[in-house]
Amino acid sequence: TIAFGMGIDKPDVRFVAHLDMPKNIEGYYQETGRAGRDGLSADAWMCYGLQDVVNQRRMIDESPASEEFKQVMRGKLDALLGLAEATDCRRVRLLEYFGERASPCGNCDTCLSPPISFDATESVQKLLSTIYRVGQRFGAVHVLEVLRGSDTEKVKQWRHQELSTFGIGSDKSEAEWRAGIR
Repeated sequence: TIAFGMGIDKPDVRFVAHLDMPKNIEGYYQETGRAGRDGLSADAWMCYGLQDVVNQRRMIDESPASEEFKQVMRGKLDALLGLAEATDCRRVRLLEYFGERASPCGNCDTCLSPPISFDATESVQKLLSTIYRVGQRFGAVHVLEVLRGSDTEKVKQWRHQELSTFGIGSDKSEAEWRAGIR
């Protein structure tokens, strides 16, 4: 979509794909707004992973900007993640971000096929307890290794197999826990 910002204005764009997460909702809105300008139906699709979030946070944290500006940028990234991982109408979320009120559109992916939601209280408690017990200084991979009871060299090196939370999350797959961490 960057090419569209260079003055290319085609009214009949039917599909906009984000293969990297935009930096904020303003960018996402501007870029997806390039589709369907002729009034006909169009689709927007975004693909992202945890590494995209990690990279963007690192870019914010390492920038020479003021701490106040960095805090604003972190908030904008969190808002975009909220939109990306919403279980309710994305159009409502998007417009509320810009201070507008809207009713569910009945047309976005979450309106057409609502995601399955569940009570994750116990899982989150296990996850946060593990993060706390490893000293809040390890990344997601190591936290999941402890939580799932993996017998790795790093776990042994730090003696994390002795923690009360070691293995308490073995009932879920790594993929399920990764989604929880995200």
